This record gives sequence, C-alpha cells and structure tokens, in this order.
Amino acid sequence: MPDISVINFQRKFIIPTSMIIKTAARCAKALKLRHEAITVVCAGTARMRAINKKFLGHDYATDVITFDSGDIVICPAVAARFARAHGQSTAQEMTLYVVHGLLHLGGYKDKDPADIVLMRSMEAKLINGIIYSPPLAGRARGGVQRRVAPHPSPP
Repeated sequence: MPDISVINFQRKFIIPTSMIIKTAARCAKALKLRHEAITVVCAGTARMRAINKKFLGHDYATDVITFDSGDIVICPAVAARFARAHGQSTAQEMTLYVVHGLLHLGGYKDKDPADIVLMRSMEAKLINGIIYSPPLAGRARGGVQRRVAPHPSPP
C-alpha cells in the first residue's frame, strides 16, 4: 500500500486529514494502485488557478488535478462552493475529489461521455461501498454525488 500524506497550503478551511488518509488508503487498496506514495495537496484558489493554468492551460481554479507522480491537488474553496450547492459538507466534497484523483491514478479518464459515465459509476461504487459502508451510506443520502460536468466551469 502506498505511503499517503496530506500537505495543506491554504488556511481558510479546516482539512479533515485523517478522513482523507483513510479514504485514500481504502481506495488505493481497492484500485490496487502501485504508487509508492500518494500526496494530497490542499491548495488555495490562487495556487490552484496557477497550477491549472500552468499544466492544463485553463485560467481558473478547478476542483482537483491529478499528476502521474501520485500528487492529487484539491481546492477546498471550490469544494466548499460545490458542497453548498449540492447540500453536503465540504469534507464530503473533498473526499469526492480525492476519490476522483485516485481513479485517475488508476487509469480512469473523464474526457469523453462514456468515460465520464464510467468514472461517475466508480466514484459512487468507491464512496458508497468502501468509504461509507452501510448503514452510514444510507444516512449520507446515498453518499456523495458528483455533478455531470467533469470540472467546474470557469468563474
């Protein structure tokens, strides 16, 4: 199993470090990831925007960016915005971003419609079946739900 760590480069939101590590460990095991290390980096809006622009050419803060090295960069500010819009906690939304990033490390893509459907199905399977095992999954209203779009629209 990979060594999992969390690095926090923002100060606005409390990061559920133990929840992120537990989630990543369970999902990495289920996905049989072969990375020696996985690092979840929590970035503020400005840093996430800069990373997104530098590596993907998009000039806005996004939810999650995954690097083949095992780094998963998430933006708690974006998570908070989407969590409010979808009636869930920021911690649940950040958990979703970690799962999404781990799926990318496992080879899943989300560029075309068929891949997006498969990615969403795997997110639900991991979140509802592995992270929130019954009966917690029922209390979480079926677990965390992902939007149809692969990434938030630019502001």
